[in-house]
Amino acid sequence: LQGKELVQINIGEQRKGGGQYVSIGGEYKAYLTDQPIMIHTDSHEWELKTLLNVDKTKVKSLAFFPADLSNGSVTLAREKAEDPLKIQGLAEPNKEKPSVAGADGIAVNLAFAKRHDKSNEEATAALTQPSKAFVTLLDGRSYEILVGSIGENPKKYFMKVNADQNTPGLDPKLKAEMEALNALMATNSFEVPPFVAQRFEKGTNEFVEAPKG
Repeated sequence: LQGKELVQINIGEQRKGGGQYVSIGGEYKAYLTDQPIMIHTDSHEWELKTLLNVDKTKVKSLAFFPADLSNGSVTLAREKAEDPLKIQGLAEPNKEKPSVAGADGIAVNLAFAKRHDKSNEEATAALTQPSKAFVTLLDGRSYEILVGSIGENPKKYFMKVNADQNTPGLDPKLKAEMEALNALMATNSFEVPPFVAQRFEKGTNEFVEAPKG
């Protein structure tokens, strides 16, 4: 967690009659648990797990290309932060669904569940035919986000984020952040929670209301 200590917990030996003594930080008070404390973890359990965290007010456009070919691609865009997102090329009598209004928050806090080696076979298979989304920001940054799944019960979801670090005129600090993200993606694959992946498995069906009848 970027070198910041959040809390210190001292765990004593297991008590013969059951339970275990613990204390918090430098407190002199100890607490007796009713069960032994079992900690199974490694360094990955404590790392910062946010891959990308986009300020929704900076989103200029979102383009979705779902893997499900029965669900068409769709692009939402705006010129200024205060403008609402609008579906591009929407023809009458089709209408926008209410979901368009909240779409600018789709890339906020993209966190992964597990980090795997780049050669992970499940990740490779899941991302063979992924759903894709392209996120462009008002400050010039742009990202390609790929999501895919594999298996059933449970289904596993994987994500890859490609940052366009070569966009002309990028602020040096932003460019460095994008280079760091690409370097991370080059050596790892990332399993994400279903709700994170499903944000990007969208298309026409989720944003366009077709006429009835």
